[in-house]
Amino acid sequence: MHTDNNTTCWGSEISIQFGADTAPTGPFSTVSTKERYTCGIRVDGTLACWYLEIGYGRGLEPDGIFTDVGAGGLHGCGVRSDGALACWGEDTYGQASPPQDVFTVSNTGHPYACTFPLQQAECLDKGWFNIVTPPQGNFAFISSGDRYSCGITKEGTLSCWGEDTVGQTEAPQGEFSIISAGDWHACGVRSDGVLACWGHDYYGQSTPPPGIFTTVAAGRWHTCGLRTDGVLACWGRYDDDQSTPPLGIFTAVSAGDQHSCGLRTDGAIACWGHDYYGQSTPPAGSFTAVSAGDWHTCGLRADGAIACWGHNDYGQASSPAGTFTAVSAGDWHTCGLRTDGAIACWGWDQTRKASPPVGTYSAVSVGTSHTCGMRTDGTLICWGNLSVPLPRG
Repeated sequence: MHTDNNTTCWGSEISIQFGADTAPTGPFSTVSTKERYTCGIRVDGTLACWYLEIGYGRGLEPDGIFTDVGAGGLHGCGVRSDGALACWGEDTYGQASPPQDVFTVSNTGHPYACTFPLQQAECLDKGWFNIVTPPQGNFAFISSGDRYSCGITKEGTLSCWGEDTVGQTEAPQGEFSIISAGDWHACGVRSDGVLACWGHDYYGQSTPPPGIFTTVAAGRWHTCGLRTDGVLACWGRYDDDQSTPPLGIFTAVSAGDQHSCGLRTDGAIACWGHDYYGQSTPPAGSFTAVSAGDWHTCGLRADGAIACWGHNDYGQASSPAGTFTAVSAGDWHTCGLRTDGAIACWGWDQTRKASPPVGTYSAVSVGTSHTCGMRTDGTLICWGNLSVPLPRG
């Protein structure tokens, strides 16, 4: 959008055939584009949309005055001047059927739509992506994956919410002590030490070996567990040796995208697997915790300082000063729990996943496009959204 509020669009020759690169005359106050669909709000508050795809939402955008608009793949949503939400276009997943509420911002993706009433996101696809609305109750453990999260209540029962396209939120019955949410699968340690995994299993990441374990870590397409004797076992995809742990005795383990890291009994960190960005080359020193993200890793030193290494294009490996009690590394952002109970996050924040609410917490877990924290009273709160495409590279 030019400084005079007129717009210019450009794209592929396919887009040109359908006029998607030719914006209507302006001037506009805001423009939103997504895949094959663009919408703008004129300075008088009316909507104008233009398309790559013939059909679906073409010509269906409503009349009226709008304050915000978001373009999805084949649908759009806009916030009217009175705060009501209007959506139009493809509605296969319910993305064009908004709830009746008062909204302030509308951002759409494909095939879902996200809106933000009173700073709380609601995703309009029949609950698949309702990642930032955790269940009520008192929890003892929290773990966030890719567009979903799981928690263990103080009674030991599992509860998962968010995307469920491959069964990753279909937690089994029983009492659990540990839960780890990976990209599209999750694993938990039952009260008797036996592992249970569910969700995506194409690479065998949800098929754990027999035995008794003290903890488990689910990564992208692989999983690692710590046996009672301190020996590590990993399973699932192994093309980068992420499922080939070193020998030795460990006290903790964390699985990332294509690498894994473990904490040895002497406090040293050992990592294995993909190391293109140096995420599997930890610094020397004594650590009390380790967290493997997508392409970076962070560790909590014995003095409470956080050290991170690996991919840092978005500042996710540039930890702040101070003393911490926990750290959680995600894809392009990281969060740590300070000694006073406050959460600090750093890295890519366009989806607001690195903007924690003020408060006192006892745990924090970083997902792909969201983050969840557990307050000192055991209640959960999550933040972030899915409306902005994540960066790559």
